[in-house]
Amino acid sequence: AAFNIEKVTKEFFEKYKGLYIELEESLREIVKRDKDLKKEFESKGIDTVDFAKKLLGQIVFLYFP
Repeated sequence: AAFNIEKVTKEFFEKYKGLYIELEESLREIVKRDKDLKKEFESKGIDTVDFAKKLLGQIVFLYFP
């Protein structure tokens, strides 16, 4: 049962989802407080949702060679 792909996949995505939500909320707060960072994000058309998705995607890519 420990190696059940469905269980591992579901558990992985539940943890991933939790990390994504926490990261996006933290980024939003940081950008809100830091005027220079906010200006940088706005000038480059970056939002915290896309930034969090891309960052976690890159980390997962590096984790699973």
